Amino acid sequence: MVFQMHKPLLVGGMGLSLLLLGWQSFHTQFLDFSQWLFWGMAGLGFVSWKLKKRSPSFFLSPVTPLYRENVDAAIAQAQVMLDNLATEAPEQEITGLRQKLTSLMSEFDRQTLKIGITGGKGTGKSSLQNLLVQKFIEKDLSLQETESLFIAENLESSLENLRNFDILLFLITGDLTDSEWQYLQKLNSSHHRLLLLFNKQDQYLPEERLEILQKIKQQVASILLESDIFSISVVPKPLKVRRHQADGTIEEFLEETNTNLEPLSQYLLALINQEKANLILGTIWREAKNIKKTARERLNQVRRDRALPIIEQYQWLSAGTALINPIASLDLLATAAINGQMVLDLSGIYQQKFSLEQAQTVATELGQLILKLGLVELTTQSLGSLLKTNAVTYLAGGAIQGISSAYLTRVAGLSLVEYFQAQEVSIQTKESINLDKFAQILQQIFAQNQRLNLLQDFSKKASSYLSNSTRITVENPVSSNAG
Repeated sequence: MVFQMHKPLLVGGMGLSLLLLGWQSFHTQFLDFSQWLFWGMAGLGFVSWKLKKRSPSFFLSPVTPLYRENVDAAIAQAQVMLDNLATEAPEQEITGLRQKLTSLMSEFDRQTLKIGITGGKGTGKSSLQNLLVQKFIEKDLSLQETESLFIAENLESSLENLRNFDILLFLITGDLTDSEWQYLQKLNSSHHRLLLLFNKQDQYLPEERLEILQKIKQQVASILLESDIFSISVVPKPLKVRRHQADGTIEEFLEETNTNLEPLSQYLLALINQEKANLILGTIWREAKNIKKTARERLNQVRRDRALPIIEQYQWLSAGTALINPIASLDLLATAAINGQMVLDLSGIYQQKFSLEQAQTVATELGQLILKLGLVELTTQSLGSLLKTNAVTYLAGGAIQGISSAYLTRVAGLSLVEYFQAQEVSIQTKESINLDKFAQILQQIFAQNQRLNLLQDFSKKASSYLSNSTRITVENPVSSNAG
């Protein structure tokens, strides 16, 4: 493996580490001071990190209404993302995405509205569709029942088929469940026009019916107007009626009841007549966002394929440095330099344009986060227990330290990739990284890579690498009297 050494941060940091190592035998007190200084700075960094934390908000705010300029901006952002994909990965076929984006301009003049009927299984979607089709047969409407929600493996895939509807009729049959509430929040944040329908309300006693309806209104008050909530009975149960005859006998029979759809029908008609343009804006906005998302996913995959070899390069450099460096404080210094250069290289791939100073700052903050979260101890414990099964590797000097260093460098690199993928393209800010957000990603990536099979695979690769490095060192010893 060949390392290109025209990297200022890496060369400077490694050079300083080697220089301090050369002075170690003559300047013990200086080294003690440098260790004290490092841990003092780490402590100050930890305090600073704690002060910068912000408490998350647990209150959902209503989504800001959409305007034409918001939709035009979404289309422009999708165009920028497609242009970036075409520039960085010209081999990618994006003709279909460009055509979809171009066709959105004609959507502003669309006359036919698309109404989707959604909800869980058995909520009455098919029956409602049949009744509404009869009522709106002469209108420019497309009514379509969707697949039942809560079947897909995750929220995003379950909601994918709802993106193209201008209005959504969301059916429930009782108290709002946690899953239904999550769907409503997600739909609302995507600027869907929602009407919430409490169906099969005739199955409850009158007092229960009112209590459930009132509770539903309170639950969704932050995202829906009270006028957007309806109590209906698409297929109401017939009522048993008793009629006393003149001869004193009693006749019993079942009488069909009203579906109670007239208020909903009138409201839908008014909504269509008054808000058609705004309803279409929401659909175009979602389509533009989806095109941008698709292009971003492709671009992120291209960039990830370029980033992984760089991470692997620096993880083995970190392992080799830790293996041959006997002084903990100098090992930390070298690791900081390696991570700083990795940050610089990865930020370049993701068009974040970090400066040398920003890369140094991020590397320092990264090291402080790893210490604060206790990842060093967890890594040493996890890998140490695996390496004990290999006596040769385990007894080799500095093996655990080297493998742990490589592992943490890899986790840091993967976390940076995930962080950069979530950022907008070519954003330049004075604040180089959001520590709160990055800390969450770091913990997630660390947890994902703590699976036994991944740890075993990594420890085998690292052991093989360090074994080769040790053999090379033994075969080509450097005289301890050199210099």
